[in-house]
Amino acid sequence: MMSRVVAAVAPIENHSQRFLIRLPALYKIATVAYINANDKTVEGFDVLGRPCFTVQFHPEACPGPHDAEPLFDRFRELVDAHMRGES
Repeated sequence: MMSRVVAAVAPIENHSQRFLIRLPALYKIATVAYINANDKTVEGFDVLGRPCFTVQFHPEACPGPHDAEPLFDRFRELVDAHMRGES
């Protein structure tokens, strides 16, 4: 299970990849947005000063068709803001 650090909803996901990010280095360029509740790995972050975010899970995959909707909504908001010249 993984949860957005600032959200009340916790999407569930499984992962088989293993990547290592040294958190002090990450904190210089990003804020952690998602942490895996099982193993405490970083599952996503927001890049500081850029209209960019990432997730290290497959939000468009199962179990349901609407689990990733907040991510796609957020992406759409970033694109709309960029098109209005706000980014």
